[in-house]
Amino acid sequence: MSIGGVVARAEVMNCLDANSISTFGGSPVTMAAGLANLSYLLGTTSRATRAGSAAS
Repeated sequence: MSIGGVVARAEVMNCLDANSISTFGGSPVTMAAGLANLSYLLGTTSRATRAGSAAS
């Protein structure tokens, strides 16, 4: 399963005519796995921020 993404400033992304600039298909299973990873990472960041605030 492959997943990819592109992050760029708006002026860069807006100059592209295509709806998608990826060669990855975005199957439902791959998208679910990607969302689960993002959810985990965001939760980890949130917990780390709270722990850092409590320690100071």
